[in-house]
Amino acid sequence: VINLINDLFKDSIKFTNYLQENGLLENIKKCPDCNSEMILGIYNSNKDGVMWRCYKCQQKPKLSVRNNSFFGLSSLSMYSIVQIVYHWCYKLPQNYCVSQVFGNGKGLQPENP
Repeated sequence: VINLINDLFKDSIKFTNYLQENGLLENIKKCPDCNSEMILGIYNSNKDGVMWRCYKCQQKPKLSVRNNSFFGLSSLSMYSIVQIVYHWCYKLPQNYCVSQVFGNGKGLQPENP
């Protein structure tokens, strides 16, 4: 399982699609201005690397993928949250989890193409 997670972390779109396929993120988002279907795209200026964007109305609407989701109220990246949940599910020691996610500087980080 951790190898799958490691592979997914290498690409923010693949990781986001995985979370969508597993019901943790919305699959479809409508633009609040024009009601068109928004498109998921790479957005390097945020910690998750992706945003919903409306290409029809070309306005500013860019919405976080984490709106209305399990990740919505956290300031951690979705990657860090998934790592923490993984460690929790396997009942790994808390200090190990902290060192893997935050402490050693080698925690899993997304790489955008």
